[in-house]
Amino acid sequence: MKKTATQSPKTPQKGEKAERTEKKISHGGIRWGVVWYYTVWVAFVAVYAAFTVLLVENIRQEGTNVRTPTKRAAAAIEALRVVKPSKFNYSYVFMLTASVAFHAQAIARRDWSAIAASIMFLATDFFNEIVNALLYHFSNYSACWVATPGNTIFQILIGWNAEILLTFSISGLILSWLLPTQSHAKFLLIPVDLIICCILAGFATAVELLLLHPFEALTWDFEWWNIGNMPALNIFLFGYLHFFVLATWVRNIPYTWLKLTIPITFLLLDLLAFCYFGPIALHWI
Repeated sequence: MKKTATQSPKTPQKGEKAERTEKKISHGGIRWGVVWYYTVWVAFVAVYAAFTVLLVENIRQEGTNVRTPTKRAAAAIEALRVVKPSKFNYSYVFMLTASVAFHAQAIARRDWSAIAASIMFLATDFFNEIVNALLYHFSNYSACWVATPGNTIFQILIGWNAEILLTFSISGLILSWLLPTQSHAKFLLIPVDLIICCILAGFATAVELLLLHPFEALTWDFEWWNIGNMPALNIFLFGYLHFFVLATWVRNIPYTWLKLTIPITFLLLDLLAFCYFGPIALHWI
């Protein structure tokens, strides 16, 4: 009789085993990556909130809450979210068009890293401005910085207007396009990403000190803002550097869905805080 060959169970090939192992590792890496990225983000917000609480407490102890608002702060509050047709300028239309064009170009290229950096930059600035406005509320004197109404078409917060918003809306895109493709690139043992962030933050600080402040477009009234008569250091560290660093951090996240989720979530929380502390609920800012 003809023997029938018994079919032995099919053993997976080495390639299949390696592929399965890689999938397990990648899934585990994604899970830990999500935990890590959200932990860093929550830690930033917590540190910033703690800093704000200490600053407010310091303001109260100094008795600044019994002062009257400065002229510049009072003017900014009076113009808050009031549309003035007489202030309209076609430069605003150009800035809006430029912002839309830059973002449209990034979306057409499917450059989600640049879009994520742009959203994160704007969300971080929004968060900064909410904290700045709360400082004015608790001090009843001024904010760390005041955007004097001047010729702005719309004053959003005491230190924030429509022109600043549109300028910062494209800053994250510019940053992303200047950063190297390899996020771990170094120059003299210093990460290139950090060098570019410092250069751009220094440029933004120079613009504020040499252009905006002399024309009283952005001003500050608190004495402690001029630590050692070096406002540039405060502006560099607390006004701009962390914008660029956080935008770079999000831009370098390897998972597209995560690099978009974090800044969008941050921006939505900003909007909720703005509505709660601002025009809908408490009317503090």
